[in-house]
Amino acid sequence: MNSSIKHLFLLLTFLTGLTTAYGRKKDDGPVVTKIWDQATHSAFTDLIRFKGAFYCSFREGSGHIPGTDGKVRILKSTTGKDWESVALLEKEGIDLRDPKLSITPNGRLMIIIGGSIYQQGKLLGRAPHVAFSDKTGLKFSAPEKVNVDPSIVSWGDWIWRVTWHKGTGYAIDYQIGPQERNGPTAMYLLKTKDGKSFEKVSKLDVDGFPNEATVRFDQHDSLFVLIRREIGDKVGMLAKSAAPYTNWNFQRLTMRLGGPNFLFLNDQQLVMGTRSYETVPNTAFFLGDKNGKFRKIFKLPSSGDNSYPGMVLHEGTLYISYYSSHEGKTSIYFTQVPVSQLIALNKAPDILPSKPIWNSSPHSAFTDLLRFNGKFYCTFREGLGHVPVHTKPGESSDGTIRVIASVDGEKWESQALIKEPGIDLRDPKLAVTPDGRLMITCGGSDYVDNKLMEWHTRVMFSKDGQQWTSPMRVRGIPSNNWFFRITWNGPTGYVASNVCETDPKTGQVNTKNRKLILYKTVDGINYQAVSNDFNPSPEGCEATVKFKADSSLVILIRNAGGNSTAGFLASSKPPYQKYEIVQIDHGMGGQNFFELTDNRWLVVTREYPYERPPSRTGTATVMLQVDENGIFQRLYELPSGGDTSYPGLLIHEDKLWISYYSSHEGKSAIYLSVIPMAQLKDRIQSLLTLK
Repeated sequence: MNSSIKHLFLLLTFLTGLTTAYGRKKDDGPVVTKIWDQATHSAFTDLIRFKGAFYCSFREGSGHIPGTDGKVRILKSTTGKDWESVALLEKEGIDLRDPKLSITPNGRLMIIIGGSIYQQGKLLGRAPHVAFSDKTGLKFSAPEKVNVDPSIVSWGDWIWRVTWHKGTGYAIDYQIGPQERNGPTAMYLLKTKDGKSFEKVSKLDVDGFPNEATVRFDQHDSLFVLIRREIGDKVGMLAKSAAPYTNWNFQRLTMRLGGPNFLFLNDQQLVMGTRSYETVPNTAFFLGDKNGKFRKIFKLPSSGDNSYPGMVLHEGTLYISYYSSHEGKTSIYFTQVPVSQLIALNKAPDILPSKPIWNSSPHSAFTDLLRFNGKFYCTFREGLGHVPVHTKPGESSDGTIRVIASVDGEKWESQALIKEPGIDLRDPKLAVTPDGRLMITCGGSDYVDNKLMEWHTRVMFSKDGQQWTSPMRVRGIPSNNWFFRITWNGPTGYVASNVCETDPKTGQVNTKNRKLILYKTVDGINYQAVSNDFNPSPEGCEATVKFKADSSLVILIRNAGGNSTAGFLASSKPPYQKYEIVQIDHGMGGQNFFELTDNRWLVVTREYPYERPPSRTGTATVMLQVDENGIFQRLYELPSGGDTSYPGLLIHEDKLWISYYSSHEGKSAIYLSVIPMAQLKDRIQSLLTLK
């Protein structure tokens, strides 16, 4: 049997056995119940626990913005299953919006409400309003206008949510002028003792049209604010301040926000709910820390007009309200998730055993692995360091490509050392061509006086793994190209190639503005463009293409360079010209992957110090399970640290073979780890499923 066909057969056999481990449908997750759909448009929820019952508030209207002015509906439920309306608040001439719940120090429910003033469809201004319950939570006062500090009161004040802390209520007033995004805008922290009059504490200098903001406190009385931004890069912001809350530190997030809310699970971990701006916007939840490092952990059934979650922690469970129009009418939904499941998502995984298989050069790195003619073949770069450094005229530290082979994975012998004078050969990747030859593709970097003057991908071929053609420049792709790995799909090979411009001033490669374009080939040398640029980031790189049984493809992409903060999954159907992109909230570095089943992927990649789970430090090579929504769970970690990752993946004899490099034992060397498929299957089955 041809080795590549045998490999495919073994992979399919394994995946068939994993069907039960991955038997979830696309929208599986927490069980969600619709609790209200009586109005034409119900939206902008909040949730609280009061007097032994849940209270859910939201706006009812004719649409997202007025045709008719909005009213505030308040529901009550003791169990979260059966809900009854206890109030409908309205005020003539005012569009009441975004009602947010809190409990005052004197034991009443308080609803802070945005108030937009319209006349014949024209917005005349905004004024926050407030209403209170009696102490039973069954009767509510009429909405009344709040008093904003006269030193800052504006045409368009909006107090979005009040959080009480040690007898004082704190909130953000975001101010929007008549010109909306064209300004003027401002953002202030306010405080109140009675919920009716608000005094300025400090100003927050935030750019990007800041608006919806939630205030929370940690166990040390530090104040945190999650802020939505709508201009420029549009990503959210986490602001932090210690008492007396007049000096601020800001941390940009990696995602946009819409209707953001968050709570502390403990003193270090935060759970955040927001609109997630993907190809199909949805309501998603993220696990994060005080430094603003968040990862998506699940999304709720939602699309269209949606989000604005209310959140309550009660008896070890996170209860959630939100709105969505995915079933047609914009309605209110309710769900719950055990907190223990959320915390377990950040648990450090077990470390698999591995062994070094090559350390004969000062720096060995960037591996790949496959079976060919009854042997394992592993390739990698050898050099003096991660990148070449030329210290003397005529001296070369350019990388070379080493090929080693083994019959059993125990004893490895060198088969070839491939060089190209004056070129740093990097990131070699193995493939078997349709005509049965072994193929290596690699980057080719041309340095002059330590300056990168050109990128151009190289390719070489071998019939026996020992005798190789000289490195050849690929044709049909503009200069300053680099593709990371070729994937053959029948007679055609596909690559997702970076293409960069040359800086006109320096003549160097402009690596900060990369295109990503799909190309195809039938001979491995000549390439033809299939798509336009679909790079989700100016620094998207190291892209690997995989095909599914239905001929659709998925591309795993690294975002950014040396300190990657995220990855992307790009999916496309023939003719591969339109792409749907989802973000993976985990750094990437030399990543490799294959499909498990049911739109779930096994990804092996670098993990960076900022994203390590508790008790783990430094960098590492880790194994993740990633679903089609970009949500990941850690499976295993490999012995690694320092300069590490760039794995080769191979399934052979019911085992997953992983080559990778690491410097955790001193110099960068090549390692091999082998895990039985049965063990991997058991690990996957044991993973937490949010239901």
